[in-house]
Amino acid sequence: MGVLRLTPDAFADSGRSPTRAAVSSGRCMISEGADIVEILCAPHSELPPPEQLVEVVGALAGDVRIAVATGSPELAAAATAAGATLICDHSTAVPASRGAREALIAMATATGAGWVALQAPAPLPAGDANGADPGDSRIVAETLAALRAQADRLSAAGVREIYLDPGIGSGRAPAEDLDLLGGLEQLAAPGWPLVVGTGDGRLIDELHAAADTRRRRHTPHPGDCHADRLEGALVMAVWAMLAGVAVLRTHHVAATVEAARTVGAKHPVGAP
Repeated sequence: MGVLRLTPDAFADSGRSPTRAAVSSGRCMISEGADIVEILCAPHSELPPPEQLVEVVGALAGDVRIAVATGSPELAAAATAAGATLICDHSTAVPASRGAREALIAMATATGAGWVALQAPAPLPAGDANGADPGDSRIVAETLAALRAQADRLSAAGVREIYLDPGIGSGRAPAEDLDLLGGLEQLAAPGWPLVVGTGDGRLIDELHAAADTRRRRHTPHPGDCHADRLEGALVMAVWAMLAGVAVLRTHHVAATVEAARTVGAKHPVGAP
């Protein structure tokens, strides 16, 4: 699953209109082997206008499966009408969003769209920069219970295609993210396919810093702020594949596809 960030500033340095640049970036991901392109309308950034989202989805939907990552029912409605078939729920990342989630679930049921249930982390206590101690399995059990509750609720509402995302790299302390990575087989045990990504890259930055990695400089594509995180992202991707994760969310499509081929996955990336 290639991540296409659609925010007003995402392609400011591309020299083209944001819409044309986004479509070009999405087509590049498709050519590199992405099975899904996730259009990320992040809850903590300025949201794109629905008209722009519709144009980007419409331009790409004929060639690949399109997911929309949002907590906005308005944007999800626009995206599914234009051809998106997967909703990555970010309503849990927005306070007081119960109404938004209910609207999103109703939309998924009505349109037959699939659903990625995200377990957003609780805020860290004030002054706590590190969170749980490494090796603390509490976070794995709590995340599994929360995701199972979401899946049961979605199934009862009539959603038929459900993925679970433990939210690695989405704001937890690095120690907790590492515990979740170590517990992926437990999280996958109930049978719902897992989606795993690296979030905004802060976890990889922490790992690189801890390893004192001398990172190679990469020439980024327009809108790519993750070029220097390739090595760490591939380590996480391979670890996740070996643990049985079904979908890898990545900013590095070509390299991740090659890694998947090297690992020798028996099912295509993105298959339930």
